[in-house]
Amino acid sequence: MTNLSTTDVPQKKTSHRRKRRKAGDKWGDLESEELVAKVCRLFCDGSTPAEIVKQLGEEQIKLSREAPYKLITQAAHKGWIHYEAPASEFLEVQLIRKVPWLKNACKVVNTPVFDDVAGRAADQLLSIIKSFGPGKDAVHIGFAGGHAMRNVAKRFADLLRTPLIGMPGKLVFHALVAGFDITDTTTAPNTFFLYFTGEDLAVKTEFIGLFTEAVISDETYARLRRESTTIKKCVAEAEKLDIVVTSGTSWEDPDSPLKKYMESSEESLKSLVDQGCCGDILWRPISPSGPIEVPTSIRAMTILELRKLRELIHNGTKVLIALGPCSLCRRPKDDLLEALLFMPEPIITHLVVDSRSVRRMLDRVGPKKIPST
Repeated sequence: MTNLSTTDVPQKKTSHRRKRRKAGDKWGDLESEELVAKVCRLFCDGSTPAEIVKQLGEEQIKLSREAPYKLITQAAHKGWIHYEAPASEFLEVQLIRKVPWLKNACKVVNTPVFDDVAGRAADQLLSIIKSFGPGKDAVHIGFAGGHAMRNVAKRFADLLRTPLIGMPGKLVFHALVAGFDITDTTTAPNTFFLYFTGEDLAVKTEFIGLFTEAVISDETYARLRRESTTIKKCVAEAEKLDIVVTSGTSWEDPDSPLKKYMESSEESLKSLVDQGCCGDILWRPISPSGPIEVPTSIRAMTILELRKLRELIHNGTKVLIALGPCSLCRRPKDDLLEALLFMPEPIITHLVVDSRSVRRMLDRVGPKKIPST
């Protein structure tokens, strides 16, 4: 990538750059970043690189024909260009016809990439927060973990660094799970909550962390819930949750972290398969009929059981799930989506999902319609 700055460059390279500018590129009085902004704006407005060279030439800014490509690439590498995948209104309408309770609470994103789902999920999260009104002292938000949630958190943190109106007095972030991957600690809520720190945030933030092993025995889980002062405090604080943000994994996906852990206990895995397990959210297993709560020798350490989500929903808590292709293998999650939407009593209230998962699910279920709740 060509660096357009001419400062702090060794003499030999400086001479080379001067020759190139004399040969073709004359920027007038624009600084390099100003030129990048000019080119990117024209590009985003629909101009081709050739048209950009022509338009700038008419303004006495002369560029070589290759320069727009290099300037746009430079902007992309520095994170100055963001693509927002369009929503699929057609698929949203089709989905709401099947699932009436999703009206005004779902976004279908035309994309095969989870990052696009993450961006829309961050927008949806901000919208839910604002729905509580600026008079609310604090909004408590619980986050699950994993690659998907890290991406949502990062995109949401970007929004919190823009001017915002209608926000509560502060946001309190709760870690609802412990970290799963000892080789990638950035997927644990305790770690990616760092995105929500800094003086440039538009709102005050506080945190309720979770420090414990990620995978434990059923007996250890029961003991910690009963005896650990820290865990008991986390559980008590979770009663204040206004919003839960989570993703999910299909058990047909070879990259499912929970399934990989459960495979270390053949008996536990068989118990879940016998119950019709098709995936997990908040690292707890579900089947088409609802949450699975059979005893297993190992389990994930979580602050909330899935049945608790129903209780929280009845008390006004919003549960936002961001479902997109696996961030590693790109597999869609239509089977998990079907289970979440068709189970007798929902455990989510808001959905952001990729178009491929919705299309596949709609093709499979056909005329079947989910009763209103």
